[in-house]
Amino acid sequence: MSLLAEMIEDFIRSKGATKKWFAEEIGTTQNTVTRWLKDESWPNLYINQIKEILDLSDAQMLEIANNWRESSSQKKSYRLAGTDYISRRYNGAYESFVKDLFLVEKDAIKGVDEDFMGEEVRWAPFFRAVPDFWRVILRRDKIVGGWQFVPLQAKYIEEIKSGNLVDSELHIKMINPTNTPGHYSIYFPAVVINPNENNVATRRLIRDSIFQTIRENANDGIYFSEVVAIASSEEGKLLCNISVGMECLRVHPRERNSEIYLLRGVDVPSSALGKDLTIRQAYLNEFRKLP
Repeated sequence: MSLLAEMIEDFIRSKGATKKWFAEEIGTTQNTVTRWLKDESWPNLYINQIKEILDLSDAQMLEIANNWRESSSQKKSYRLAGTDYISRRYNGAYESFVKDLFLVEKDAIKGVDEDFMGEEVRWAPFFRAVPDFWRVILRRDKIVGGWQFVPLQAKYIEEIKSGNLVDSELHIKMINPTNTPGHYSIYFPAVVINPNENNVATRRLIRDSIFQTIRENANDGIYFSEVVAIASSEEGKLLCNISVGMECLRVHPRERNSEIYLLRGVDVPSSALGKDLTIRQAYLNEFRKLP
């Protein structure tokens, strides 16, 4: 996300307002503001209004413009992919796909014991079983990053939170399929970006695709009662803490370079995820029903 989009989004949220309100304040349309938030266009005709409402200096506005140009240029180089990519590039061979993804992960996460992460082949069934709960970032049709959610039975989530269960010990039978509407416990094992591709565009794609997955599942009546993450890279820790708004529970007792993070469904509206008004309202409505 560009600085411009972040500042507009944070300003709207701080006012408890909407994109429509912001558009009216500066004399444009809601659709135009939406394009700014998606970094699809630059507000050439509204620079002065934006400077005034956000209380920005000329120097700050120049920095924001330079950041937007960098983000816009990088954005054209990357795209998201899912199961269609495995079918096309790997002829449906999830094992080969996971092998390439793990090469990126090993570059991004240094110093983590391979016995902690588990063998590559163990993860292929998880990607196959929950195709809507992961995405990879491609550049020139090669994997440069990605993320994954795994819906697990609640007892195994508790074991992960305590540090008693690690990636190498997970089994496909531990999955809790999201076949019907309801509340699900989610394990967030990885978010990785190749260090050479770690930039505004790739971080934005990761963030936006995670938000989109949560929105789409909420629309289908599937809510995350809790999300537990193990973050080993600095990028992963920042995403958990800042981009998602998770609480750091502890340093992992079996891997000192890693930290255990938690976000409860009831806390989603007040977290960074709550910046997305659709997610915020959906989770407010759903968890307000609980006693």
